[in-house]
Amino acid sequence: MSEEQTEQPETFESFGLDSRIVRALAVSMQIGSPTLVQAACIPIALLGKDIMARARTGSGKTLAYLLPVVHKILLAKASDPTTKATRALIIVPTRELAHQVSRTLKELCVYLKDAIRSVNIATTDGSMALLRPLLQETPDILITTPPACFPSSIPNKALQSHSSDLLLSYGTSDTDLRAILAKMPKHVQSYLLSATLNQDVTTLKQLILRNPAILTLTEDMDDKTNTSVLTQSVLKIPHLEAQTTKFLILYFLLKLRVAPFGTGKTILFVNTVDSAYKVKLFLEQFGIKSVVVNEEVPLRSRVHVVEEFNRGVFDLLIATDASCGNGDADAVKEHEEEKNEDAEDVAQEEEAEEVEEDNDAEDEEAEKSSKKRKSKTDTSKSQKKKKGSQADGEYGMARGVDFRNVVAVINFDLPVTAAAYAHRVGRTARGVGKRGWALSFVVEDDMEEELIWKRIEKRQTALGNEINPFILEIPQVLAFQYRVKDALKAVTKPLIKEARLKELKQEILNSEKLKAHFEDNPKDLAALKHDKAIHPARVQQHLKHVPDYLMPKKAGMKVRGQGPVGANKKVPFHNDNARKSSRGGRGGGRGGGRGGSSASQKRKSDPLKSFKA
Repeated sequence: MSEEQTEQPETFESFGLDSRIVRALAVSMQIGSPTLVQAACIPIALLGKDIMARARTGSGKTLAYLLPVVHKILLAKASDPTTKATRALIIVPTRELAHQVSRTLKELCVYLKDAIRSVNIATTDGSMALLRPLLQETPDILITTPPACFPSSIPNKALQSHSSDLLLSYGTSDTDLRAILAKMPKHVQSYLLSATLNQDVTTLKQLILRNPAILTLTEDMDDKTNTSVLTQSVLKIPHLEAQTTKFLILYFLLKLRVAPFGTGKTILFVNTVDSAYKVKLFLEQFGIKSVVVNEEVPLRSRVHVVEEFNRGVFDLLIATDASCGNGDADAVKEHEEEKNEDAEDVAQEEEAEEVEEDNDAEDEEAEKSSKKRKSKTDTSKSQKKKKGSQADGEYGMARGVDFRNVVAVINFDLPVTAAAYAHRVGRTARGVGKRGWALSFVVEDDMEEELIWKRIEKRQTALGNEINPFILEIPQVLAFQYRVKDALKAVTKPLIKEARLKELKQEILNSEKLKAHFEDNPKDLAALKHDKAIHPARVQQHLKHVPDYLMPKKAGMKVRGQGPVGANKKVPFHNDNARKSSRGGRGGGRGGGRGGSSASQKRKSDPLKSFKA
C-alpha cells in the first residue's frame, strides 16, 4: 500500500477521457477543472488500481469515481459491442444520495445518447415486480443502497462505494457484505471514498480492496489567505432553561438576520422529528418561513425539497439527523474507540495505570455484553412499536447530499458522534474556494453533551481545524426573552403531533397522487410549495414585527435590507386613529366629546349639577 499525491492539472483533457465526457463537463455541468480529489483519483483509477481515499465533504468525490467508470465502460463497449453486461455497481448509504448520483450520471452522459444505460434501484423499495423490468435489459451501471442490493443481479466488472463508512452503520453487517461479494467475480476494481475513515472502513477495506492506493487529501486551507474555508464556532448554553435559551438565540440570529447565520441559505440540524416541527412552529410565530425534511416524508418529496432549496426558493431548511442512522450504536462504538485511544496514551505515559485500565476494560466488556443481551429484547420491542411507522431507514441528509451555496449550518441539537458532526458541517463550504460557517449549541453541565463535544474537538483538532467560541452580547439577546417564551407556550405537544400529521398527509398527496401528472407536466412540479405555514397553533401577529426599542443599539450593527438596526419606522402594534379619537374624537373613550379640554367636559357632564328633580 502506498500514499500517492498528484499535482492538479488545469483541464480534464490531460486524463485522456472521452471527448464527449469532457464536453458534458464543460458545457452541461459547467465544470472547467478537476478538484484535488479528482486529480488524485482519476489517473490511478484509469490504471485499474483499487483506491481508498479520504477527502473533505463537497470536494467532488462523486465525479472522482464516475468519470473513470464511464470512460472505462465506453472503452469496453467499443472493443466488444455485442456483449451485454452490467459493468459497475455503485453502493451508497442513502436513497437521497442514490438519486443524486443517478442525476449526476445522467448529466455526465448527456452527449453519449444511449451508449450507457444506468438504473437506480434504490427507489423501488426492493419490490421484485419493479426490479425485473429495470434489470431485464442489463443496464451498464446499477446504483443502489445496501438493503436494495441483495435481491438484484450483481454486476461482473466493478464495485464503487461512496461514503463508505456508512455501509456498516446503515444496517449492512460483515455477513451481508460477504453475501454481496460472493456473487461478484474475484477480480474487480473497487473504490472506497469518504470524508471520514474509521474502524468500519477498515473492515470494508479488508473485505473489498486488494492492495489499494491510499489517498488522504486535505484542501481545507485557502491558498490565498491561508485560512480555513470553513469557520466553526461553538456557543455554550447555560444548563438552566437550556431549551428556552436555545430558542431565544435562534430567534435572535434569524429574526435580526445576524451575519452570517441569518443572512443566507442555512441548514438547521435537529435530532428528532418532533424537535424539527417544534422549531418550525416556533419560527412561524415570528413570520420566519422554513421547511422540514425528515425520514417520514416520501423520497420524491425529500428530493424535491433539496432541489428547491438549491434553487433558492427558500433559505432555511430544518433537517432531522439522528446522527446518520444507527445513532446510539455509533455513539457507543465511537466512545469505545476514544477510550481505547486514551488508554493507549495513558499506558505510554504512565505504566502504573495499566492495571486500572485493564480492569476498566473488563468492566466495560461485561457491561457491553449485558447491554447486548438487553438490546436484543429492546430491539424486538422497538420493532413492534415501529411496525406501523413509515420512517425510511435509508434516509440521510447529513451525508453525501450536495446542498449548493449553503452559507451556514446550525447544530441546534448536537450530534451523538464526531463523524456525524463532520458530515453535518460539511454541508457548507462545498467546492473550491467557497466559504461557510458552522455553529453548534452545547449545553453546559450536561455530561453527555460535554463528552460528545470533547470528542468532536479532539477529532477536529487532529484534522487541523479550529473551533472558536461564538460571542454574543447577552443583554441584547435577553431583551427578547418574553416574546420567545410567549411563542413557546403556543407550541404544545398535541399541536406538534397535529402539524406533523398534517404535513405528512400533504407530502404523501404530492408524492403519490400527482406522480403521473408531474411525469407528463414536469414544469408543474415547480408550483409545489414546501414552506407553507402549518398554523395549527395560535399565531400572534404582533410577534412578526420587532419594535425599535427592542433592537440592539450597537454602533455599526446592521440588519440586512433594513439599514442600521433600529431603522424600523412602522411597527403596527397600535391603531393611531383609535388613539386620536380616544383623545378628542367623538365617542373616543372615556369623556370623549366634541372638543375642548377633558376638565371642561367633565364639568359640563357633571350629573350632580345637571340633575333636575
